[in-house]
Amino acid sequence: MNDLRIYVDFAAPPDALELLREGTKGQQLLFPRTPASSILGTPAHDPQLATADIAFGQPDPQAVAEARQLKWIHVSSSSITRYDNPPFRSLVAERKIAVSNSASVFNEACAVHVLGFMLAQARNLPRALESRAANGSDAWHALRGASSTLRGETVLIIGFGAIGRRLAELLGPLI
Repeated sequence: MNDLRIYVDFAAPPDALELLREGTKGQQLLFPRTPASSILGTPAHDPQLATADIAFGQPDPQAVAEARQLKWIHVSSSSITRYDNPPFRSLVAERKIAVSNSASVFNEACAVHVLGFMLAQARNLPRALESRAANGSDAWHALRGASSTLRGETVLIIGFGAIGRRLAELLGPLI
């Protein structure tokens, strides 16, 4: 069997790259000359992707269409928005390219992060930190009076994937 060519198009700290190298020993890792600056940006065209068997990161859908050897795309984020459209779905179905994402990797951290922001807003922490109101002052009483808990609140979760489900679990005891 030939070595797999794995195209990795995301920036990662050196320790994570070392783990990747260790975990893929015997395979060839391909890195773009210019790594994507954000998962939201469109990566620069890199001809190496066209020779890859696996794409790991956020490959440009147009570049994926040109990469005839691809067998698997692993999206390095939870969101697959740029890939969730009929033309892309048709392309990967026709060419039998497996597509996966990292939702379960981020569900706990993202859900806790969102919960933290929700609690901060309910407790008016951004305003409180900005005001630095003295204990017992009128401003302090106004902040406390405008603060709430999440108990009895209604929460709308748009996108009920792994992160949304975990957030709902965390909110359960609070609302």
